Amino acid sequence: MLGNNICKNLINKTVFITGSKKNAGKTTLMNYLLPIIRANVNSVAYLTIGIDGEHKDMLFGTPKPSVKAVKGDFIVTTDQAVFSSDGVFEFIEVFPFKTKLGTIVLVRAVREGELELIGAENNTQLSFILNFLKNENKIKIILIDGAVNRMTQISSVSNSEFVYVMKVSAGDLMKSVNNIKTLSLIKNFPLYNADIHSEDECFVCDGALTAIKLNKISDKFSSILLNDFTKNFLTWNELNELLKKKKIYYKEKFNLNCIVVNLYDLDQNEFNEILKKNNIKEKIVFNPYKS
Repeated sequence: MLGNNICKNLINKTVFITGSKKNAGKTTLMNYLLPIIRANVNSVAYLTIGIDGEHKDMLFGTPKPSVKAVKGDFIVTTDQAVFSSDGVFEFIEVFPFKTKLGTIVLVRAVREGELELIGAENNTQLSFILNFLKNENKIKIILIDGAVNRMTQISSVSNSEFVYVMKVSAGDLMKSVNNIKTLSLIKNFPLYNADIHSEDECFVCDGALTAIKLNKISDKFSSILLNDFTKNFLTWNELNELLKKKKIYYKEKFNLNCIVVNLYDLDQNEFNEILKKNNIKEKIVFNPYKS
């Protein structure tokens, strides 16, 4: 079961729920996981990067799932969101970050109620908040509901797990398969060891590795050093060509817990056959909320 797998061996760790596109099912997955996590640990904290609990998506106007806080939950949002909720909350901390929708705070639910999640606006703020949460010894697991097309937030904290959520339809089938192939490849690049690898042969890439930046790297370098896998912005084909000439190393590594695939107008057996033909062996969970 997906929820129990995430809970297993994750006490005092952070789980990022990230994904391939807007409305892929990230918040729905978090709502699915929360009751399972609560049954396994005493307390859980959850937050978002951006805005995630609003009734309608701010970009597309489509209905969004609400987030229900249960007594004992720790939640990061804004003071305005807390005051607008039908629940009752105890204020634990007021963070030094203001948004257009209020000041970011940490609260603990005293009485259950629906709550809008409004999160950090950048990775620096997120890192500050997560460091604070990790020092709160009552919190056993932290869930972060990621924003659209964002995986870089994972680099805000080390020793973290992540779940990658995908919405797959017939129209973008091969693009989705290539996304899985790319993710399966880049998560396994080794850590850089200065005692083993020669710095003279390694190009240290500041920020994201893009196709434009790649074209400017001298042929004298036999390897490229990235901070972590979220800094890769190359396609599957671009990576394949690059790896024929150079190796890629990371300063930090993060563990992929699983890939959650929400299928639309596609048969699961058909999709599994395509994965098999492409030699993809990642752990994939299909539409967990429907099981």
